[in-house]
Amino acid sequence: MQMDEADVSYDESHIQTCDGILDDYLAAIAVASDRKESLLRVKQAVVRLNKLNASCGHELIETDQREYLCDVIIRAAALTGFIEADSDVTEKWREW
Repeated sequence: MQMDEADVSYDESHIQTCDGILDDYLAAIAVASDRKESLLRVKQAVVRLNKLNASCGHELIETDQREYLCDVIIRAAALTGFIEADSDVTEKWREW
């Protein structure tokens, strides 16, 4: 069964906004200078994603998307060397 666009509360602009949040996060985390700044960047991205998802009736980020987003956020944070790769640093702020 294929879902009609009318069946969901988000559209292409929400998906593009999500992409933009990730792009902003990846650019910011790449230049983080310490653990505190790295965690701040994670928090900012997660809070922005929370707001975006809430604006879509909490339908934009479901299980598959959550796993993907967490993976991207955590891996990028781990590349800074200030965050452990096996730690879910999104959980503290994540509402999705």
